Amino acid sequence: MAKSQYDPKYCKEMIAFFDIPLYYEVKETVFMKDGSHKDTIRHVPNALPLIGKFAASIGFTAQALRDWREKHPEFDEAYSISKAHQKSMLINNGLNRLFDSVFSIFAAKNMIGWRDKTEVDLSIKDYADAKYKGLGADELKSKAWEILNGKPRNRIAEIASRN
Repeated sequence: MAKSQYDPKYCKEMIAFFDIPLYYEVKETVFMKDGSHKDTIRHVPNALPLIGKFAASIGFTAQALRDWREKHPEFDEAYSISKAHQKSMLINNGLNRLFDSVFSIFAAKNMIGWRDKTEVDLSIKDYADAKYKGLGADELKSKAWEILNGKPRNRIAEIASRN
């Protein structure tokens, strides 16, 4: 088979490439000032699997894999499963502080579509309804002027200054 051709075996290979343990354990001995020691186990994160790295490992580009997704439904499904493994590793290792927090935030925004959200309630309808209920259009304009300019509107002075 020519190297430029899609092969269904890449589906299983890609899932296997992404379905790896979150971390591995390293046994360490910590020596104390008093001469005693303590054995500990440290969790070291595995490298986050990347689409581009998998593509290179089979001799293709990430663009070739994106093209295969459009033409081969089974590959699209394998791609989605692989991305789910990647997302799980990023979230879990980030939450467990195995990945640097700045990296985790940046990666989550760029790889899995997370965004910072700030919710702002711009509705003043309820407040305005209660405070200004029953006012006519001219009175509402005067109140708006007062709010925007920090002082009451003086229509007489405005008219006099025009003449």
